[in-house]
Amino acid sequence: MTTPDDTTTEEAPVDISADIAPETPAPGRSFFSAQPRYAALLPNSRFFTRIVPITEEASVTEQVDLALETNSPFPLSQLYHGFYWLPGSPHALVFAAYRKRFPAEETQLWPADEIVLPALAIALVVPAAAGTVRLSIAPDSITVLHWSDDLGVPTQAVIEPLAADLSDSDRAAARDQLLHRLGLGTSFEDWSQAELLRMNDAGDLTFSVADQEVKVPAELAAILDIRDKFEMAERTRLRRRDVWLWRTALASAALLVLCAVGQTALHFSQSGLVQRQAVLKNNEPLVNLVKDADTAVKEISQRTTHPLLPMEMLYLVGKVRPDNTLFTQAAFQTINSANAYVLQATIRTISLSETESFITALTALPEIATVTESGNAQQNSTNADGVPLWTDRLNITFKPDSVLPEKITPDAPATSTSSPPPA
Repeated sequence: MTTPDDTTTEEAPVDISADIAPETPAPGRSFFSAQPRYAALLPNSRFFTRIVPITEEASVTEQVDLALETNSPFPLSQLYHGFYWLPGSPHALVFAAYRKRFPAEETQLWPADEIVLPALAIALVVPAAAGTVRLSIAPDSITVLHWSDDLGVPTQAVIEPLAADLSDSDRAAARDQLLHRLGLGTSFEDWSQAELLRMNDAGDLTFSVADQEVKVPAELAAILDIRDKFEMAERTRLRRRDVWLWRTALASAALLVLCAVGQTALHFSQSGLVQRQAVLKNNEPLVNLVKDADTAVKEISQRTTHPLLPMEMLYLVGKVRPDNTLFTQAAFQTINSANAYVLQATIRTISLSETESFITALTALPEIATVTESGNAQQNSTNADGVPLWTDRLNITFKPDSVLPEKITPDAPATSTSSPPPA
């Protein structure tokens, strides 16, 4: 393990973006527009590492802070730090740097970065089997990560400074010498270059390194980030707020578009309705003509299948008509297209008692269903002998299928009362 050396030549910080050059500062991200996402991958040479034992999973952050406060060469308040730990591992890998090693003109760009961490942190995220060695060579340092077990957290993390003017062969020799000194052999994975590919709205980042894509979940990114953890928690909260605001804005825009489409559809629907109503109005005379024709056809069919048979009805009621009672008017109709008929007769008689006798006789006929009187009999004339004449109206309803030609047979004339005939 190494500690910082102020005389070491430092590599310029790398700020990577998918779309905009690193020298162009990224503005603060707004939920109204998709701003470029940046990741500041800092030189490993500015950091020192510690392997910190973890005894209680519930207080990993507190144990890391306490270990740094106890074992680091600087107070915790003067450090930028992050750590990597997995549940079940008995230790965590901590990386930290003295804050004064980062000039103000560099740190003032960090608020625009989605994540700020040493380059070695990307190699920690991908699971490694026991015995794995991952190595990163930078212009000013060599970084070696070694996993002696399969619990997921490196058991060795070494950052070896290099002179900036070394040749490639000298760097290779320095690498082999470091691996030999650590007893790690010559087999290793090269994790020298990393590039931010994308970031989703949830804060998950995806890097390209060692010919593969490495996804860093938002929760892990907040732990790896070396910036103040309270600031990172606030940043996460603001990101979630921005995501919800963005989704709300999208939903509102979609609703507005839907309303506009609905309004347009309603307008065209109303226009079509007006046109259809105009067509109906123009065709109304033709429709009425068709209705009249249909009514006439039904009437003809009714008359064909159920004729009124007025003579038969008059014959039936005439059998019991008193001699002094005469029909002056008669109207005939059927009931609901059935073989039941109604005779509406206006009668004239010389006595109201004779009308009552006539109604009694009609009710006694087997073909008659009901007989009703209008109840407004009037005396409006006299005969030649000066006898008053009364006018009344009777509604005579026949039973179904009782007025049929084949059922009507001539009978002997009914016996009439001996009252004098009306004029």
